[in-house]
Amino acid sequence: MRFQSSLTVLLVGWLCLAGAAAAEPGEHIRVGNAEVVPSVSLDGQYRTNVYLQEGALGGGVPVTPGALLSLRPTLGVRLDSDTLQFSLDAAYNARKYLSPELSNLDRFNFFDVGVGASLLPKGMFGLVVRNDLVLSGRETEATTAADAYILALTERGSGKLVFRPGSSMELGVGGAVDIQDYNTPGATNTFATTNLNSRLGYGGVADFQWRFFPRTAFVAESEWGRFTWQDNILNAQGAGQSDDDLGDFIGIPDGRYWRVTAGLRGRFTEKLVLGIGTGYGALIYDEQSVIDGAAVDGITGPEVNPQVSNFGADLNGLPGGLLLRADVAYEVTEKQKVTFGYARDFQDVFWTNYVQYHRVSASWRGTFASRVTGSLDLMLRREAYGGEATRDDNYLRSQAGLALHTTRWLDITAMQSWQRRTSVNGANPSVEFDDFTTSLGVRATY
Repeated sequence: MRFQSSLTVLLVGWLCLAGAAAAEPGEHIRVGNAEVVPSVSLDGQYRTNVYLQEGALGGGVPVTPGALLSLRPTLGVRLDSDTLQFSLDAAYNARKYLSPELSNLDRFNFFDVGVGASLLPKGMFGLVVRNDLVLSGRETEATTAADAYILALTERGSGKLVFRPGSSMELGVGGAVDIQDYNTPGATNTFATTNLNSRLGYGGVADFQWRFFPRTAFVAESEWGRFTWQDNILNAQGAGQSDDDLGDFIGIPDGRYWRVTAGLRGRFTEKLVLGIGTGYGALIYDEQSVIDGAAVDGITGPEVNPQVSNFGADLNGLPGGLLLRADVAYEVTEKQKVTFGYARDFQDVFWTNYVQYHRVSASWRGTFASRVTGSLDLMLRREAYGGEATRDDNYLRSQAGLALHTTRWLDITAMQSWQRRTSVNGANPSVEFDDFTTSLGVRATY
């Protein structure tokens, strides 16, 4: 499935045709009532495990380290008026590895574009639209393939009508479309990837907000819909994908979903910002979509029996569908801030039915001597995958960074990060990896 975002193209085209006012570096650019902020970052990085391999300690081959250059230009646009609020955030990322042996990790087409607009943001009736388009990839152990990534091209577009019966209350109702396209590494010595699968989701969205105190609000959100996969049964043989537990094929069923959440969000003291919420949801899968897909491909036997292969496993019932979220931000001083977060949620995934996860996060932001900023981030996610393919993982990501603001427009940056995936109780050691990244670079903002 290939697609292009007409909304994104039209809005970016409008921006490119608009005239730009002169400005000094660091002051940004003014186009009428809009502020335009272009920037570019150039980083040199060293990674200890570029293919995210298991490594010799886990029983695999030794990991491969590598150095690369990363170029990331970005563009931000903000427009705020009584009749229109508009935002655009766009970024392009190019990666070039310095070793020719790692050329299958070079990347010159990663990008992300997010566009949002609110028409009549202060009126009794209004319209809100949003579109996000992202091309990204995850490295694989396909060291000999011409392209060593699993590529994901995703787009989500939404729109809703908003009704504001008073200054403290807002109700929105609309719909959303979600498109996902996945590609796997191509065969050895080829320059093409193999389409793994494509997904189309569509449904409704609704939200409600009531600001019962000046800085505190009750919020509620809901969404519901259906999704279909281009291929409902995938070949699990060859190319390192064979699995004795899965057999020759993996069933990827179509399905439907719904979720409802509600909670409080606001500044409870001068230093404390708190958001809490709970809810419930479900993912219900259609076993018949896999059976029909197998019949078209001439596949028969126990692997297309949902009672045997479990490709029809649903995420439903307590506590499976329970949703929880909590976020706390505390300003220790004017220049020091810490945040903590927790989430229990779930989502549909492309290689089995779903993943249910618990996510814990913590971060710190600080400024020293007016020219140096620092950051610390930590995130731990416990993942439970359900469906025909099942497994439990722990994923950890941590990052520490410093930035020296030499001028209003030029920063020197340094960063150290670590990501790790482990299999709970060592049940699936082939998915485990550790990767440390050291980065030095510069960032210029006009």
